Amino acid sequence: RRLLVGRDRGFPVCDDYQPPFAFTGTIERLLIEVPALAPPDAEQEIAAVLAGESRYCVLHGDCLDLLPLVPAKCGVCALDPPYGIGTKNIAWDKLPWEQWLPWLDERLVECTRVGRLTFAFFAATKLIRFVRETTVPPQMEINWHKPMMLHDTSLNGSPFLAHREAILYWGPMSPKEAGKLGYDSFAVNALWPRERRALGLEHPTPKPLGLLLQTLPHWTTADDIVIDPFCGEGTTLVAGLRLGPLDLPLSVKHAE
Repeated sequence: RRLLVGRDRGFPVCDDYQPPFAFTGTIERLLIEVPALAPPDAEQEIAAVLAGESRYCVLHGDCLDLLPLVPAKCGVCALDPPYGIGTKNIAWDKLPWEQWLPWLDERLVECTRVGRLTFAFFAATKLIRFVRETTVPPQMEINWHKPMMLHDTSLNGSPFLAHREAILYWGPMSPKEAGKLGYDSFAVNALWPRERRALGLEHPTPKPLGLLLQTLPHWTTADDIVIDPFCGEGTTLVAGLRLGPLDLPLSVKHAE
């Protein structure tokens, strides 16, 4: 039934409900939709980065509203979207598959429009189903190998899922070309929970800074802008700034 929220406690919440009795049912899901608008100065901030007048900008909002402000094929998209696996405290990660997949596909369309190359970290638990059912299929998969995670069986009881993570790729390069360039696989340990706590990171799945410092030089050229539509803890931005003036990161943060 439709849930009505009234001005007073005990206000009717369904057609056959009469006050003053309190609502005793269970609300399993509550969705509040508000119109999402790009920040009023977003275009100016993006233009400043594109013109080389600013090294970076961080914009808060839905990337679906912000990415249309970015020109096509202007840089490299490096993203770490919600995986649809129900992780706590990550926006949109608890959506049912039937809602989550079109939600992500809609944003991937914009990412691949904006990015000359697009790279997305993706959880192994949903990888095969995503590749089979997405309307934006990736060209290939790059392997992120986590050497120390071979001892971790916390993920489905299997170290074979825990020790690697896929990095999906959209772009003109073939797997053979990627292999020749040496970036079809990267070996960097993930952050253990104690490391995340020591760094004060609240995000449950932050990518290690070393991974971005290793991958971005392979993925970018001197003229590229790095676009991160799901900014999380800002690791991509920090890596871009550390790599020097040749990488001008434009981080578009998705509202969480």
